[in-house]
Amino acid sequence: AEVRSINKVGMERSGFSNDEIEVARGVFKKLFKGDMNRSQAIEYLEKEFSWKENEITKEIIAFAQSSERGLA
Repeated sequence: AEVRSINKVGMERSGFSNDEIEVARGVFKKLFKGDMNRSQAIEYLEKEFSWKENEITKEIIAFAQSSERGLA
């Protein structure tokens, strides 16, 4: 199986705003579609000022950091 995108429909049904979905999409692109490895992408996301206070970003980063078997 290949990870292609976030579950936008599921997020909409769960009440996430369009802004929150866009933030999740940006985090996803950095982790899975960018030219950085996982640790580089996590480090970049942690330093990115505009995402520091976003709960979605915090949860995704925490999950990625604690994952021992990969993200997909």
